[in-house]
Amino acid sequence: MTLEVGRDEVRLACIVSDLDTDESAALLSSLSAHFAPDGLEFVERGAGRWWVALGEPQRLETSPPGAALRKPLIEHLPRGADAPRWRRWQSEMQMLLFEHPINHTRESSGRSPVNYVWMWGGGTLRAGDPAAPAAAVFTQAALLRDLARAVGTSAAKAPGSLAAFRAASPAASALVWLEDLEAPEMQKQLTAFDSDWAAPMERALYKREIDLTLVIAGSGAALSFKPRASGTMNRLRRRWSTPPNLSALLPSQADA
Repeated sequence: MTLEVGRDEVRLACIVSDLDTDESAALLSSLSAHFAPDGLEFVERGAGRWWVALGEPQRLETSPPGAALRKPLIEHLPRGADAPRWRRWQSEMQMLLFEHPINHTRESSGRSPVNYVWMWGGGTLRAGDPAAPAAAVFTQAALLRDLARAVGTSAAKAPGSLAAFRAASPAASALVWLEDLEAPEMQKQLTAFDSDWAAPMERALYKREIDLTLVIAGSGAALSFKPRASGTMNRLRRRWSTPPNLSALLPSQADA
């Protein structure tokens, strides 16, 4: 993360996504050496994705970086019984990284420095669950793939269409997590979803070739239902001729 200090407040300016392998290794090495006495272990799980491991569960509530981006930092810092020491650790990380040679090199070449580590998420690692509702997870979100693997479920990137998914997935059950719809590209995204997923899904349901549960999720709620052969999918597709009003759309699907 890049921290930006203003006249009246501190904000998260951006999420750094262009760390190369050597830069990431150097930063993690410095962090691991500094925090080893505190029992923190820093590990990398893919380019720019860092994890911190401790020996005991933490009583902590955190916010994802997207929720805090370009907003006052104080409103999104860790909360909970263990929050004071995590806030102290984050301040130490900031001071450690501020003068790091990697950041001097990045700034001299016009790239954003990594002068802050945003701690969020967390949980207790456990053995795989043989009764997990899905044998495989397909998603573009690296975090979701990591979480799936952590409980013993296979994970891969989401295919581009229902046809590609059916050709590639031998799993008896699978969860496909598609990307969020975002303005101002929502109409374009809905059109692509209609041709790549919704229309083929409707045909497959009509022929009873697939059995599925559809989940439409928002930032604070989700609706899960099983579409009928010629009901829900057809109503959804008709509404996509113009960008939908999701608050009106979701209740209309509750009878599906």
